[in-house]
Amino acid sequence: MDNNFFEKWQYRSFKKGTRFYGIRLEKDLFDDWVITLINGSLVTKMKKERFLACSNYEDACNIVEKLVNYRINKRHYEEQSYEDVTINN
Repeated sequence: MDNNFFEKWQYRSFKKGTRFYGIRLEKDLFDDWVITLINGSLVTKMKKERFLACSNYEDACNIVEKLVNYRINKRHYEEQSYEDVTINN
């Protein structure tokens, strides 16, 4: 495992009205970089997850930045700070 593995791991969270969207970049069990896209409703607590496999970390970061820009600029979501993110089990 990389010495700076946790420095490379990312999670970005967005909210608009009763909708939420999350982007998580992490390594899978096969040591490949994977982007997990999470979206759903804050009211019904229903959510959906999709996965994108990436060839390397740099490509994954480029895709994450494009997704972040799309959520903010085109879909008008507000990015949540780390303190605003609530994890419910």
